[in-house]
Amino acid sequence: NQEIRNCIYSGSFNKFLKSTVKHPIYQNLFGIDTEKKYRFAFEELNLRFIALSYNYEKYTGRLGKWLNDYMFDGRNMVDTKIDKIRSDFEATIDIIYNRVFNQNSVGKISKSVIEAVFVGIYRNLKTLKNSDVNLARKYTLLREDLLFSQDALKEGVAQKSKVINRMNRAVEIFKQI
Repeated sequence: NQEIRNCIYSGSFNKFLKSTVKHPIYQNLFGIDTEKKYRFAFEELNLRFIALSYNYEKYTGRLGKWLNDYMFDGRNMVDTKIDKIRSDFEATIDIIYNRVFNQNSVGKISKSVIEAVFVGIYRNLKTLKNSDVNLARKYTLLREDLLFSQDALKEGVAQKSKVINRMNRAVEIFKQI
């Protein structure tokens, strides 16, 4: 789907999404082989990260359409907004890589879990940037939460209530306390 979005919604936001995958920490975090073709899988993941981080409360329950609408709205985004998104995206990825996964790849975890980690960190970015909170422990708490159990993530993961509840819980877990 992201390959199609790339063609239909070209513009500043799409260009930004393509650049996110080239960030060295991002490549390390996801174990990206620069010689391999991923067919926009990581660009779509980053679109999910950003759309949910900024707007998960307005999630409709139809993931594909919701992402399409987000791309449509962002195709002519001004540079100052993209610069802000880039700065926050890079800060979030840096914290996830260094403080959640201790400079290791995320390995094999579901998109639902990694997007929750991203949103949880992003929504608490201001307080987490300069704190010494043990984020690896917070990640463990997230993985132990019933909303992130194998049963909860088995089916219907894109349902509106499930997505919003997971994001709310992730934001709560990563809050500095």
